[in-house]
Amino acid sequence: MHVLRNTYFSIMKNYLLIPAVLLFTSCNAGTTEGDKTKATEDFAASYVAEDTLADAIFEEAAKEKEKTPAPDTTCYVLTEGEGNRNVNAVRIVQIGDKITGELKYITFGEKPAAGQLAGTIKDGIITADWTFINDSKYFKVPVSFKVTKTALLQKPTAVNDEGQPYIPEDGEYSYEFQKVGCEYYPQ
Repeated sequence: MHVLRNTYFSIMKNYLLIPAVLLFTSCNAGTTEGDKTKATEDFAASYVAEDTLADAIFEEAAKEKEKTPAPDTTCYVLTEGEGNRNVNAVRIVQIGDKITGELKYITFGEKPAAGQLAGTIKDGIITADWTFINDSKYFKVPVSFKVTKTALLQKPTAVNDEGQPYIPEDGEYSYEFQKVGCEYYPQ
C-alpha cells in the first residue's frame, strides 16, 4: 500500500511539473533568456523543496500509524437463570491501555440493557463507564472487570443513598463471563 501510494505521487509529480513549468515560462514571455532560465531554476528548486516536505509528511504519518497498536477484540458471555435464558455479554476492544466495547444484559421477559463501554486497563483490571438508554432514560454506570486467560470477572456495582451507582472497594469479582469466539457474541 505504501509503495503504491509513493508510486502514484511520484507519477503525479511528473505530470503536474510539466504544465506548471510551461505555464510559468509562458507568463515570462517578455523577459530575457537569462531571466527565464533563472526563474525556471528557482521554480524547480522550490518545487523540489515542497516535494521533499510532502514526502516527509507522508513518512511521518506512516511511522505514527506503525506505532499505534492494532485493536484487540475479545468477547465474553455469561448465561444464567432457568434454562440459561438470561444472557450477559461483553465485547472488549483494547488499543494500548484504552478500552472500548459493549456490555449487554439480556434478561428473559425484560427489555435488554445494552450500551457502550469506555475506560482503561491497568494490571489486568478494567475500569470503565457503561452508558446506555433504557425506557428513554440515560444511564452512566461505573463497571470494573478483572481479565484472566479464560474469563472476565465483574465486580458488582452498588447504588448509594442518593441513587448514584458506584463500585464498592471491598466488593469481589463475582460474576464470571466465559471467553468465547466473537462469532458467538449475541446480536
